[in-house]
Amino acid sequence: MNIVIFAAISLNKMLKHITLATLFMLLAHCCPAQKTIIFNLPADSTIADNNVCHSLRVIDMRKHKDSIGGLSITTSKVETKVVPEQPLDIMLNRYFDEISANKKGEFELLLVLHDFQITKLNRNIDLGYFHFSGDFYIGKDGKYHMLDSVDHIYEFGPTKKFIEGLIAYTQQNTFQLINKYAPKAVSMKWLKLTEQDAQNRRANIKAKYPIYTGEFKQGIYFTVDQFLANSPSDTEIIVKEIPQQDGKKIYYYHYKNAKGKAGKQIDGDSYFAIYDGKSWHLGGESGIRKMKFHDGEFTAVRVEYGLRAEPKNNFLYVPVGGGAIGPSIAANGAAIGISYIINSSKNRDELGEVYYNCRFDPAQKKFIPFKRLE
Repeated sequence: MNIVIFAAISLNKMLKHITLATLFMLLAHCCPAQKTIIFNLPADSTIADNNVCHSLRVIDMRKHKDSIGGLSITTSKVETKVVPEQPLDIMLNRYFDEISANKKGEFELLLVLHDFQITKLNRNIDLGYFHFSGDFYIGKDGKYHMLDSVDHIYEFGPTKKFIEGLIAYTQQNTFQLINKYAPKAVSMKWLKLTEQDAQNRRANIKAKYPIYTGEFKQGIYFTVDQFLANSPSDTEIIVKEIPQQDGKKIYYYHYKNAKGKAGKQIDGDSYFAIYDGKSWHLGGESGIRKMKFHDGEFTAVRVEYGLRAEPKNNFLYVPVGGGAIGPSIAANGAAIGISYIINSSKNRDELGEVYYNCRFDPAQKKFIPFKRLE
């Protein structure tokens, strides 16, 4: 009797294991594989001899610190995660020591890092970018002076070894950023900021403007200044929602007439933004473009100039213009591609209009791209 029971139990366990094994096999076939690329910064260049900084210190403000990107390789169904070799603040500090010829500089270079992201667009063509967002400071004895605020998308493509090229392009731009700010000597009397001032700079800028600190007010914000002051026109408006075939809606705004009904449609070019009590819409396209507020940021999808990539005759064609556009050669010789810094070129005739997710920067009073959508 005991033997029979044991056999039954063993059979049940075996069936359970077979079922689980089958399930894992199905998942392996149905779900894309995932692999990891370890990102490092090879010390194959030396920063300027006139470097005045003895070290680089990084305050990492990013929410997610374990990864610096995702590369979706559509053709092979492989999801590739990019992770830093060390925590990014430690790696950048070590990297500065390795590439610095002058270790006796008088100052410390401080970077308040907000984003460091490598992305390949989820498509069948080789196009990707590196997004860097951070504030550079120079300081001594706990006092600092701000050198610059950087928020750029660096686009890259195409090349036969695209992933290697994109990684090398990111390494190259990281070096160029450090090399640009390390030699920036300043007068000691300029060092007035504390480390806390530097860390809180972006939050402190927002705190100056009522739109970030108070309840949103319904109405038309004809100018950026009205928007920042959270002071819309008291003009009454009526919202019309037009359903589309894809389930989305287009919003049109009208002035309220004497009868309390929808009167003249409001010209989208006449205002910066409208808040209808539920949602935000930007001017310029009759209220079609939505604006969102999340985690203390206003964001919107907008059209900017970027690298335009189109498959032609089985190879990738990327139009090239002037300014910052030109060949980008990886330091390790892995790839040659075309690179472009968003909105940096004066000659945009040969660039494409591309959709980007953008955040509103109150200091500059304009939208800054941080993520390419196509």
